[in-house]
Amino acid sequence: MTAIVGILNKRGIAIAADSAATITNNKGRKVLNSETKIFRLSQKHPVAVMIYGSSSFMTTPWDLIVKLYCCKRGDKGRSSLKEYVDDFIDFIGDEDYF
Repeated sequence: MTAIVGILNKRGIAIAADSAATITNNKGRKVLNSETKIFRLSQKHPVAVMIYGSSSFMTTPWDLIVKLYCCKRGDKGRSSLKEYVDDFIDFIGDEDYF
């Protein structure tokens, strides 16, 4: 079970997530306590993605997808969070390997 928290006020936002992840296979379940669930979309702009639920998209780990996006499109600023969301979804649809 993942816990993700966001707190917003007039001066900023704080986000946090737990670090536990459960992996289930034919041998049973295993809990890992060192998983990263928050990833920056840009090195220049304060925008991030929080992972909840599945750790992959079409067998590609979300952290790899976010890092690819950051390398290819992350430096370009957007005027709203919705534009970041739309561009990220377009990026996933445009790439042939997903």
